Amino acid sequence: MANIFSGLESLGLGNLSEMQLFEHKEKEKEAAQKAAQPAEIKEEDLLFNKTFICKACDKEFKSKMVRAGKVKLLSQDTDLRPKYQHVDSLKYDAIVCPFCGYAALHRYFDHLSDT
Repeated sequence: MANIFSGLESLGLGNLSEMQLFEHKEKEKEAAQKAAQPAEIKEEDLLFNKTFICKACDKEFKSKMVRAGKVKLLSQDTDLRPKYQHVDSLKYDAIVCPFCGYAALHRYFDHLSDT
């Protein structure tokens, strides 16, 4: 490799004889192999805390919800129960107020009759 760079010392390129030119290619291959491996998705990565106000006691609390764009619908049972990839969304569909105990499914939580 020293012969390739001979004569360049007058241009300020005298220390190029010890330079590793092809080392970064191996690092790029290793990084590409790591990126090709699928990352393990955890259930906690698909959840977020949503703030609710209880219609029964008017207190504010947080409950875990599934991020809408992060899960993929795999199938649906004959009883219309959906099966999602990586998470069981039905575990997080029920909302319970920790103060008064009022509970309902997410889509019905804000609708409480006066009676």
